[in-house]
Amino acid sequence: MGIFDKLFGPSEVKKLIEKRDIEGLIKKLEEANYSDSHIIEALGQLGDERAVEALIKALEKEDGQVSCICIAASALGKVGDERAVEPLIKALGDIYREWKTAGFSATVSMFATRALQQMGEPAIEPLIEALESDHKDIAASAAFTLGMIKDSRAAEPLIKALGIKYWRTRENASTALEMIGEPAVEPLTKALDDENKDVREAAKKILKKIQKK
Repeated sequence: MGIFDKLFGPSEVKKLIEKRDIEGLIKKLEEANYSDSHIIEALGQLGDERAVEALIKALEKEDGQVSCICIAASALGKVGDERAVEPLIKALGDIYREWKTAGFSATVSMFATRALQQMGEPAIEPLIEALESDHKDIAASAAFTLGMIKDSRAAEPLIKALGIKYWRTRENASTALEMIGEPAVEPLTKALDDENKDVREAAKKILKKIQKK
């Protein structure tokens, strides 16, 4: 118990957390204009789907504190509701804003990647679609996220992404295929005959790396 709790008793928010009062916490977050990291984190820890819409609002708050946005992404990953997939994919494009605290630093995009990895299955098809996003940083981050999930269904779309012009998407697709590993070997072997020279050369390099593991 902190010194203020000893002097004045537990705060109202702390009482709501202890009672697992989701509706009460959501109301408090609304009052704080979706800018209270302590409440956002608590809603993620409690893991109740009733909090999803409020957490999405905290994630999408354009003028929000980066710390709150990052914690909202993390909270949505813990709750695991598929309504959060599209907002988290949109957040993959936020590769420059960093949350720095106590020697720790990570971008909004990194938190979104981790959240989508935690969600797994519901995120796979939307992430595959995001490989063709007009927002090049979303496409690039989607490629890496698919590698983190390691689902074989992503192998062929990632191979196709090896021929994309944006270098970061190509590099992330290559890394993702290495992370997928053995399930990607067959489609990569087929890609050795791809009409695109860049895809053929990349497939050859990736196969060598997978075989060395």
